[in-house]
Amino acid sequence: MTTSFEGEIETLLINSPFPCKISELNGEVEDNPDLLNDDAYGDGWCVIVQPHEFDEDQYLDQEEYIEMLNELP
Repeated sequence: MTTSFEGEIETLLINSPFPCKISELNGEVEDNPDLLNDDAYGDGWCVIVQPHEFDEDQYLDQEEYIEMLNELP
């Protein structure tokens, strides 16, 4: 599934696991790419998306995901 973000000059296409619309891009990461590694869950975020046609039953919640990872060899 591909999601697009239309800016003033160009359109950005990304692969997405669910239908969504990109609502915000973090320009700070463009200026300081080290934020991705240094603070990925804080100032290093890349995009904010707004899901649509999202069926939560098709996806694992955080607990289920961690449990699945722990069961991997």
